[in-house]
Amino acid sequence: GGKATVLHEYIGPSFRLVIFGAGHVAGGLFITLRDAPFAVTVVDDRPEWNSEERFPHASRISDWQSGIKYAVSEPELTFACVMTYSHKLDYEVCRGLMENPPSYVGLMGSAGKKKLLFGKLREDGISEDRIAAIHCPIGIGDLGKTPSLVAVSVAAQLLQEAAGRES
Repeated sequence: GGKATVLHEYIGPSFRLVIFGAGHVAGGLFITLRDAPFAVTVVDDRPEWNSEERFPHASRISDWQSGIKYAVSEPELTFACVMTYSHKLDYEVCRGLMENPPSYVGLMGSAGKKKLLFGKLREDGISEDRIAAIHCPIGIGDLGKTPSLVAVSVAAQLLQEAAGRES
């Protein structure tokens, strides 16, 4: 015969993570962050890569422009990781994101790719502040070259950024 008070509190994702590209690093990132505070959306036009089997319970978008529109629709809640299968697509996605940048934009790539892509963004009139906010190379440092180790590095950076925004 006693009384009990029960608190029901829903603790769901705090942020949206939009991963542009469904390759090996994206797959590793998805697995690494499965219990993190992110609602994940994967954007890729290759159905064999962007599948329920590879990304269970993630939202999936198969059109790049629709993915960009989704990412910039709530920029303060959105983290975007750009890791597509081509430099041209990486540029197009980054260019689209710069219209209303998400709170975090990370680009997977080398110093050469960064120089080329950032140069094109400057030619397009994108401000230095917006370009400088793109994390490239993405991740906390060189933990290794395998997709799973790159994914861990990226996940660590995303979690650091998320923790800084929640406090």
